[in-house]
Amino acid sequence: MSKNPTELALLARGMDTRLAQTLRPAGWTLSKLQQCEAAALEALSIDQSTIARLHKRKRPPIPPVALVQVLFASRWLCCECREPIRPVVVHHIQPWAESLDHSPANLAVLCTPHHGEAHSQGDLEVTLSAEQLLVAKQTWEGQAARMDRLAIHQSTQVHVCHWWCFNHLRLFELARASGG
Repeated sequence: MSKNPTELALLARGMDTRLAQTLRPAGWTLSKLQQCEAAALEALSIDQSTIARLHKRKRPPIPPVALVQVLFASRWLCCECREPIRPVVVHHIQPWAESLDHSPANLAVLCTPHHGEAHSQGDLEVTLSAEQLLVAKQTWEGQAARMDRLAIHQSTQVHVCHWWCFNHLRLFELARASGG
């Protein structure tokens, strides 16, 4: 019997031993498999009952790279109110259970009150809809990127004597990378 944690997790969900031992060396983890759609899992020779058990499990954590990207793009502030004193939550714009999408494009940073609005129903619809959230996210991330370019520019303009202390090529690379 395997003692590898990934294989044990797959076996616990009803996957046959041989398949678990084949998938793990190929780089498959429980989290990666849970994010795949049924057709992709079928292509890996996973049977329907195991696919159902994989998708029935709790949502896997957001990959750290995606988490850092979305938090940085929003400057760790809610894209709705931008209140720096409020704690934030990373929210799936399209619910993970429907989209299986942990990409930064589907993630938005919300403060806890706005996160509650994104999950609560008003009279006819969700108080903070996915469409409203997407617009707020894109607007705020665009403003934050422009502020970065402006901050880089302003930091080189404050005192002429400091101009020589900057790595100008790196400043231009940063401006280009941020769309400037």
